[in-house]
Amino acid sequence: MFFPQDFSDLLVLSLGTGQHEMGYSADDAANWGVIQWLVNKGGAPLISSVYNASADLVDYNISAMFQSQQCGVNYLRIQVPNLYPFDFV
Repeated sequence: MFFPQDFSDLLVLSLGTGQHEMGYSADDAANWGVIQWLVNKGGAPLISSVYNASADLVDYNISAMFQSQQCGVNYLRIQVPNLYPFDFV
């Protein structure tokens, strides 16, 4: 994979599709069974965690690459919290 030696000539705007930030307490989750991990409080904790972790991991790594080249201001991630598909209809 090719990575440029100098990131100063790159500008990156990363647009997220929305991150659902419904929280679950560790005490509650410790007692969940399989069903509660799949469906709980109107959400799907397991699926949400996987998708949010994936987006966060990519954001963290790209940000770290730019910061390591002293070009942290050249990377911007916009992620709207609690965005639902029908908010704009």
